[in-house]
Amino acid sequence: MRTGQLTRMSRRLRLEAADLDLIGEQNLHILNALALVRCCVGRLVHEGFTVISIHVEQRKPVIWIQRCARCEDLNGAAMIRRHDAVGAESVMVAPLDGCQVQWRVGWH
Repeated sequence: MRTGQLTRMSRRLRLEAADLDLIGEQNLHILNALALVRCCVGRLVHEGFTVISIHVEQRKPVIWIQRCARCEDLNGAAMIRRHDAVGAESVMVAPLDGCQVQWRVGWH
């Protein structure tokens, strides 16, 4: 799938205010987040990434991926850095299709 196709799919999946009578306002944010996740995960899988987990309770959905060489293509920034006696670890973050994609980078 191309990026334009995925963006259009995400827009079609997002629910509008007119849908509130059917689903209730309290559920709208979760359904919209799931639509963003579907689009983003589809793109990640298509590009060869492995999705490990998804969290939709945040402001933006958070999608964790397995670290691989292609992660550099996401141009992520280090969000968290941890150091201890064994080594160090960073959590990298990159925005993609309305979601926050994260992966761990560690060294000893």
